[in-house]
Amino acid sequence: MQIPSNAFNNAVDQLSSLPGIGKKTALRLVLHLLNRPSNDIKLFGNSFTELAEQINYCQNCFYISESTHCSICNNPSRTENIVCVVENVLDVIAIENTNQFKGKYHVLGGIISPMEGIGPSDIKINELIERVKSNQTEELIMALSTTM
Repeated sequence: MQIPSNAFNNAVDQLSSLPGIGKKTALRLVLHLLNRPSNDIKLFGNSFTELAEQINYCQNCFYISESTHCSICNNPSRTENIVCVVENVLDVIAIENTNQFKGKYHVLGGIISPMEGIGPSDIKINELIERVKSNQTEELIMALSTTM
């Protein structure tokens, strides 16, 4: 791409590094942003700075959190001894949107895939085992893809 601007090219490169966004889509997004008021672009950028500075993963379940433990783990009305094991954060969001599950979660952060070189040590299985051993877990719900 022949754009004589490092800032423009950087923005395209960063956006195209996201899953599902190729160079053409990234180019369109950057051009769209350039047509927005300068303050909108700054707000857009600041939201990602805040994301990097303020969002972590819960030390207990590995869901997104603004502190050491997420709002689900800190919620005393949740059933402590029922744990739903999911592949990723999107799965927690989908289940939470049903308003049906009142237990806690454990986010593995992926699935075992020998073809992609992902083994048990690459996801949060050991943490799950330790959690089950140290807590009074009575029920594990495995809400995982059948392709596992």
